[in-house]
Amino acid sequence: MRSSESPSSIGESGVGIRSSLAGSLLIAVPKLMDPNFHRMVVLMVNHDEEGAFGLVLGPASQVSIADLCASLGTRWERPDLVPLRYGGPCEPSRIWVVYGGREPLAGTTTVAPGVHVGSSVSLLEQLSNDPERPVLILSGYAGWGPGQLEREMLHESWLPGEVTTELVFSTPPSQVWEAALALMNLTPERIVSGQGASA
Repeated sequence: MRSSESPSSIGESGVGIRSSLAGSLLIAVPKLMDPNFHRMVVLMVNHDEEGAFGLVLGPASQVSIADLCASLGTRWERPDLVPLRYGGPCEPSRIWVVYGGREPLAGTTTVAPGVHVGSSVSLLEQLSNDPERPVLILSGYAGWGPGQLEREMLHESWLPGEVTTELVFSTPPSQVWEAALALMNLTPERIVSGQGASA
Protein backbone atom coordinates (compact mmCIF):
# COMPACT_ATOMS: atom_id res chain seq x y z
CA MET A 1 0.00 0.00 0.00
CA ARG A 2 1.20 3.50 -0.73
CA SER A 3 1.23 5.38 2.55
CA SER A 4 2.76 8.65 1.39
CA GLU A 5 1.12 9.25 -2.00
CA SER A 6 -2.25 10.89 -2.34
CA PRO A 7 -4.52 10.04 -5.27
CA SER A 8 -4.04 12.70 -7.91
CA SER A 9 -7.67 12.73 -8.93
CA ILE A 10 -10.68 10.84 -7.71
CA GLY A 11 -12.50 11.71 -10.91
CA GLU A 12 -10.53 9.41 -13.19
CA SER A 13 -12.47 6.43 -14.46
CA GLY A 14 -9.72 3.85 -14.37
CA VAL A 15 -9.53 3.46 -18.18
CA GLY A 16 -6.49 1.97 -19.82
CA ILE A 17 -6.39 -1.51 -18.27
CA ARG A 18 -8.60 -4.37 -19.29
CA SER A 19 -9.64 -5.44 -15.83
CA SER A 20 -10.24 -2.14 -14.05
CA LEU A 21 -11.95 -2.64 -10.71
CA ALA A 22 -13.08 0.98 -10.39
CA GLY A 23 -16.75 1.13 -9.47
CA SER A 24 -16.74 -2.27 -7.79
CA LEU A 25 -16.10 -3.68 -4.33
CA LEU A 26 -13.08 -5.57 -3.11
CA ILE A 27 -14.03 -8.11 -0.46
CA ALA A 28 -11.16 -9.46 1.62
CA VAL A 29 -11.00 -13.25 1.79
CA PRO A 30 -10.59 -14.75 5.28
CA LYS A 31 -6.93 -15.63 4.68
CA LEU A 32 -6.05 -11.94 4.23
CA MET A 33 -4.75 -11.30 7.75
CA ASP A 34 -3.40 -7.77 7.24
CA PRO A 35 -5.04 -5.93 10.18
CA ASN A 36 -5.73 -2.96 7.91
CA PHE A 37 -7.99 -5.10 5.72
CA HIS A 38 -8.94 -8.25 7.61
CA ARG A 39 -12.63 -8.97 6.91
CA MET A 40 -13.03 -5.57 5.25
CA VAL A 41 -14.71 -4.31 2.09
CA VAL A 42 -13.19 -1.62 -0.14
CA LEU A 43 -15.19 0.71 -2.38
CA MET A 44 -12.94 1.08 -5.44
CA VAL A 45 -12.80 4.63 -6.77
CA ASN A 46 -9.94 4.48 -9.28
CA HIS A 47 -7.88 1.73 -10.91
CA ASP A 48 -5.54 2.23 -13.87
CA GLU A 49 -1.94 1.67 -14.97
CA GLU A 50 -0.67 4.05 -12.30
CA GLY A 51 -2.24 2.13 -9.43
CA ALA A 52 -5.51 1.97 -7.55
CA PHE A 53 -7.38 3.93 -4.92
CA GLY A 54 -10.32 2.87 -2.77
CA LEU A 55 -12.14 3.58 0.47
CA VAL A 56 -12.54 0.90 3.13
CA LEU A 57 -16.12 0.70 4.41
CA GLY A 58 -14.61 0.21 7.81
CA PRO A 59 -15.66 0.30 11.46
CA ALA A 60 -16.97 3.38 13.22
CA SER A 61 -14.84 5.50 15.53
CA GLN A 62 -15.98 7.44 18.58
CA VAL A 63 -15.92 10.69 16.58
CA SER A 64 -19.30 11.90 15.31
CA ILE A 65 -19.84 13.94 12.19
CA ALA A 66 -20.86 16.85 14.42
CA ASP A 67 -17.50 16.69 16.22
CA LEU A 68 -15.66 16.45 12.91
CA CYS A 69 -17.48 19.46 11.45
CA ALA A 70 -16.78 21.47 14.60
CA SER A 71 -13.06 20.73 14.21
CA LEU A 72 -13.26 21.99 10.60
CA GLY A 73 -14.99 25.20 11.57
CA THR A 74 -18.44 24.30 10.30
CA ARG A 75 -21.64 22.73 11.63
CA TRP A 76 -23.66 19.62 10.87
CA GLU A 77 -27.29 20.73 10.73
CA ARG A 78 -28.94 17.37 10.01
CA PRO A 79 -30.31 15.23 12.84
CA ASP A 80 -28.41 12.10 11.73
CA LEU A 81 -25.15 12.18 13.68
CA VAL A 82 -23.26 9.56 11.69
CA PRO A 83 -19.85 8.48 13.02
CA LEU A 84 -16.51 8.96 11.38
CA ARG A 85 -15.44 5.59 9.93
CA TYR A 86 -12.12 3.97 9.02
CA GLY A 87 -11.41 4.46 5.32
CA GLY A 88 -7.95 2.95 5.06
CA PRO A 89 -4.37 3.11 6.35
CA CYS A 90 -3.12 5.86 4.01
CA GLU A 91 -3.30 9.50 5.19
CA PRO A 92 -5.65 8.87 8.14
CA SER A 93 -6.07 12.62 8.66
CA ARG A 94 -7.64 13.00 5.21
CA ILE A 95 -11.44 12.97 5.17
CA TRP A 96 -13.55 11.48 2.38
CA VAL A 97 -17.27 11.94 1.92
CA VAL A 98 -19.36 9.21 0.31
CA TYR A 99 -22.93 10.24 -0.39
CA GLY A 100 -26.01 9.05 -2.25
CA GLY A 101 -28.48 10.50 -4.69
CA ARG A 102 -29.16 10.28 -8.38
CA GLU A 103 -26.82 13.05 -9.53
CA PRO A 104 -23.36 13.99 -8.22
CA LEU A 105 -22.71 17.37 -6.67
CA ALA A 106 -20.14 19.73 -8.15
CA GLY A 107 -16.52 18.76 -7.56
CA THR A 108 -17.25 15.10 -6.83
CA THR A 109 -17.17 11.87 -8.81
CA THR A 110 -19.64 9.04 -9.28
CA VAL A 111 -18.26 5.65 -8.27
CA ALA A 112 -21.38 3.62 -9.02
CA PRO A 113 -25.07 4.46 -9.59
CA GLY A 114 -26.25 6.37 -6.54
CA VAL A 115 -22.79 6.42 -4.90
CA HIS A 116 -20.58 9.51 -5.19
CA VAL A 117 -17.30 10.58 -3.56
CA GLY A 118 -15.70 13.90 -2.69
CA SER A 119 -13.37 15.47 -0.16
CA SER A 120 -13.98 19.07 0.90
CA VAL A 121 -15.43 21.14 3.71
CA SER A 122 -17.82 22.79 1.25
CA LEU A 123 -19.22 19.37 0.35
CA LEU A 124 -19.86 18.64 4.04
CA GLU A 125 -21.63 21.97 4.38
CA GLN A 126 -23.75 21.29 1.30
CA LEU A 127 -24.76 17.83 2.52
CA SER A 128 -25.51 19.22 5.96
CA ASN A 129 -28.42 21.08 4.34
CA ASP A 130 -29.51 18.16 2.15
CA PRO A 131 -31.02 15.55 4.51
CA GLU A 132 -32.38 13.45 1.64
CA ARG A 133 -28.93 12.18 0.72
CA PRO A 134 -27.35 9.38 2.79
CA VAL A 135 -23.79 10.13 3.87
CA LEU A 136 -20.67 8.27 5.02
CA ILE A 137 -17.62 10.06 6.38
CA LEU A 138 -14.34 8.14 6.16
CA SER A 139 -10.81 8.90 7.36
CA GLY A 140 -7.92 7.64 5.27
CA TYR A 141 -7.93 5.54 2.14
CA ALA A 142 -6.39 2.42 0.58
CA GLY A 143 -3.80 2.88 -2.15
CA TRP A 144 -1.91 0.47 -4.41
CA GLY A 145 1.10 1.15 -6.62
CA PRO A 146 1.30 0.11 -10.29
CA GLY A 147 0.55 -3.60 -10.64
CA GLN A 148 0.23 -4.16 -6.90
CA LEU A 149 -3.50 -4.77 -6.83
CA GLU A 150 -3.23 -7.04 -9.86
CA ARG A 151 -0.71 -9.18 -7.98
CA GLU A 152 -2.99 -9.34 -4.95
CA MET A 153 -5.87 -10.44 -7.18
CA LEU A 154 -3.67 -13.18 -8.66
CA HIS A 155 -2.95 -14.37 -5.11
CA GLU A 156 -6.73 -14.43 -4.52
CA SER A 157 -6.56 -12.04 -1.59
CA TRP A 158 -9.73 -10.27 -2.75
CA LEU A 159 -13.07 -11.10 -4.29
CA PRO A 160 -14.60 -8.52 -6.64
CA GLY A 161 -18.16 -7.60 -5.77
CA GLU A 162 -20.94 -5.31 -6.94
CA VAL A 163 -21.62 -1.96 -5.31
CA THR A 164 -25.15 -1.46 -3.98
CA THR A 165 -26.50 1.61 -2.22
CA GLU A 166 -28.00 -0.62 0.47
CA LEU A 167 -24.63 -2.13 1.33
CA VAL A 168 -22.83 1.23 1.33
CA PHE A 169 -25.38 3.34 3.19
CA SER A 170 -27.76 1.07 5.08
CA THR A 171 -25.62 -1.79 6.38
CA PRO A 172 -24.16 -1.43 9.90
CA PRO A 173 -20.34 -1.24 9.79
CA SER A 174 -19.95 -4.52 11.69
CA GLN A 175 -22.04 -6.36 9.10
CA VAL A 176 -20.63 -4.99 5.83
CA TRP A 177 -18.19 -7.83 5.14
CA GLU A 178 -20.66 -10.67 5.60
CA ALA A 179 -23.38 -8.71 3.79
CA ALA A 180 -21.07 -8.24 0.79
CA LEU A 181 -20.38 -11.97 0.70
CA ALA A 182 -24.10 -12.74 1.00
CA LEU A 183 -24.74 -10.66 -2.13
CA MET A 184 -22.51 -13.18 -3.93
CA ASN A 185 -24.26 -16.15 -2.31
CA LEU A 186 -21.13 -16.84 -0.29
CA THR A 187 -20.41 -17.34 3.39
CA PRO A 188 -17.04 -17.18 5.18
CA GLU A 189 -17.23 -20.93 5.72
CA ARG A 190 -17.67 -21.63 2.01
CA ILE A 191 -14.65 -19.49 1.16
CA VAL A 192 -12.43 -21.12 3.79
CA SER A 193 -13.47 -24.57 2.59
CA GLY A 194 -12.47 -23.66 -0.95
CA GLN A 195 -15.88 -23.01 -2.46
CA GLY A 196 -15.96 -19.70 -4.29
CA ALA A 197 -12.35 -18.73 -3.53
CA SER A 198 -9.11 -20.42 -2.68
CA ALA A 199 -8.06 -20.71 0.92
